[in-house]
Amino acid sequence: MESCPSCDSALERMVDESVEEEMTTPVVTAPSTGGRPLSIIGIAFAVLAAVAVVGLVLVLNYDTWIAGEDESNIGDTQMTYVYLAAAAVVVCVALVAWDWIRSRRAAPA
Repeated sequence: MESCPSCDSALERMVDESVEEEMTTPVVTAPSTGGRPLSIIGIAFAVLAAVAVVGLVLVLNYDTWIAGEDESNIGDTQMTYVYLAAAAVVVCVALVAWDWIRSRRAAPA
């Protein structure tokens, strides 16, 4: 069989174009999260939430750990501090969640 010079050059040109097209096709990567998941304010409230949790545990165990009593007896004033510490934990965690969601929405897709 004889080969056709015009067919061979057309085939080579098509192969070369296909290879060049594959080389210029952009590689699709996973979208980035945009850096840090929390801003400085979010990190500050995360630290405050941790401090509030420690404070809540200390307030609940004040009688036995700090006052040195044999058993825990939570009075009205101590219960008020428990409520305040629990509210501080909830508020700080809510602000951290809000900052995290806000930063995820602001991240470029």
